[in-house]
Amino acid sequence: MKKELKANQKALEFKHDTRGYAKMVSGIVAFLIITIIGVMIFYSISENITLESSEAKESANKTKEQAKTVFSLMPIIALVLVAVTILAVIMKLT
Repeated sequence: MKKELKANQKALEFKHDTRGYAKMVSGIVAFLIITIIGVMIFYSISENITLESSEAKESANKTKEQAKTVFSLMPIIALVLVAVTILAVIMKLT
């Protein structure tokens, strides 16, 4: 019986601890900043590379197309992370 009470007390301590939310938000912000920097670096490098053969040019074009697809999915990932954070805050309030 005593162990159950201690477990409940620990759970209540975690319920009122908000440090995890700050870490989650800072992680989301870091993810977004790194994504933006990565996109900028990719496009600045990929535009400045000169290729001689047609195979290399075709491969570079395929890489750019794949990068466009991945980079267009990044905002969706960011929205999901924000939604998870909002849901976590709402669940904590109830």
